[in-house]
Amino acid sequence: MSLSGVMDEKRKAARTAGSQLPPHMPALMVALTAVTGVVEAVSLLALGPAFTAMQTGNVLFLAFGAAQAGDLPTLPAGISLAAFVLGVICGSHLEAVTQARGRRWFVMGLIVEAGLILAAAAAAWGLVPRYGAPSPRHLA
Repeated sequence: MSLSGVMDEKRKAARTAGSQLPPHMPALMVALTAVTGVVEAVSLLALGPAFTAMQTGNVLFLAFGAAQAGDLPTLPAGISLAAFVLGVICGSHLEAVTQARGRRWFVMGLIVEAGLILAAAAAAWGLVPRYGAPSPRHLA
């Protein structure tokens, strides 16, 4: 089969796969994208330098899992979002307390972040990737 024949087959497969999506999916994608943009703007204005853009994918996975669009579990995305919110709250509190005491919050933030990364590395040491149904250790 020639290269153009392979490309034609891929295009047909993509059209077929795209036609199997529910009809409301494009509108849902646009709405979720708009909501995540608003969340990004509000969080940046309200929280200061806390960028939530890296959580956009988790919001989408959570929404698709909740809408039962495919076999996407909601638990990992929900835990990730909750951990992110907890991290922003704790980080902003640490910054405020450290700065109020006249200390440099940047160094304290680096120390805390290094400790959290080491704790995550210890929890994940020797862990084999597992897709579909993560264990509690995977979620941690």
